[in-house]
Amino acid sequence: MDVSGALGHFGRSPHELGQILQLRALALYGVHAVVGGGRSPLIAAMAAATPPGRITVIAPDDDAVDAFLKPRPIAALPGIGPATAKTLSRYGITTIGQLADTSESVLARILGQQARRELSARARGNNDRPVQRTALIRSTSASRNFDRDELDPDAHRRALLALAEELGARLRTSHEVCR
Repeated sequence: MDVSGALGHFGRSPHELGQILQLRALALYGVHAVVGGGRSPLIAAMAAATPPGRITVIAPDDDAVDAFLKPRPIAALPGIGPATAKTLSRYGITTIGQLADTSESVLARILGQQARRELSARARGNNDRPVQRTALIRSTSASRNFDRDELDPDAHRRALLALAEELGARLRTSHEVCR
């Protein structure tokens, strides 16, 4: 989640806010959460790739981001799958630092223009894509048509209760929850 707007609101550092999130996740849900923070969703996600219970916050300055990224293996960079990692390793590019230091013209010949642009930026810690939900917001509904205009409030209530029961049964059988 993107908490950049919450830092000023809570008056806490990113690490302190991570501690609060971990404590609440444990207290409310019994879950040991991992917290990763950084100047972009890419850095935060990579920082969060640690065992449960850890908080890793990468300072936003270029030196801290470089120190974090450069020694990591090329496959740790989001957007690089096994085939791309294998292709890059054939050219001696096995770390994110080596990818960042490779000239753009060489990367374009190896990967193509589009992949070069995206991976070169990611290797330097630049990724300004916004944080988005991974699952689509879903809805479910039920309806009841009366044969004629119904003015009886008791008939309305019975129909509403039947619809609520139908939706509840449907949600229970598909193991869904709602509010």
